[in-house]
Amino acid sequence: MALQTLNTIKNWFKTGLKPTQAQFWDTWDSFRHKSDKVPVAEIEGLNELLAGVSAATIYKPGQLLIFKRLPNENNSILEAGDLGIGIVENVFITGIYLGGDLLLLNFNIINQIDF
Repeated sequence: MALQTLNTIKNWFKTGLKPTQAQFWDTWDSFRHKSDKVPVAEIEGLNELLAGVSAATIYKPGQLLIFKRLPNENNSILEAGDLGIGIVENVFITGIYLGGDLLLLNFNIINQIDF
């Protein structure tokens, strides 16, 4: 059983032609069945794709994922008007920071989950 190119297979099945048993089997052996697993090493470009993916960041209580809101531009600090997502006072929140200390009362809370 040999792996055949698509053009070779098409030539075997042209109108009026009758493929041999070996050609028919080679046709099936040239394709993967959907229940067959594809080895990772055979996925073209996978290593390059994975190299561009950054590792997950783990946020500790008090650390927030911050989305800046114009005109705020300082990416190193939380500024009033920024959207923060994270744990504040043991509550997971999504909220707009109003300024001041990192306390729940200083957020306009959009969503919260107590745990």
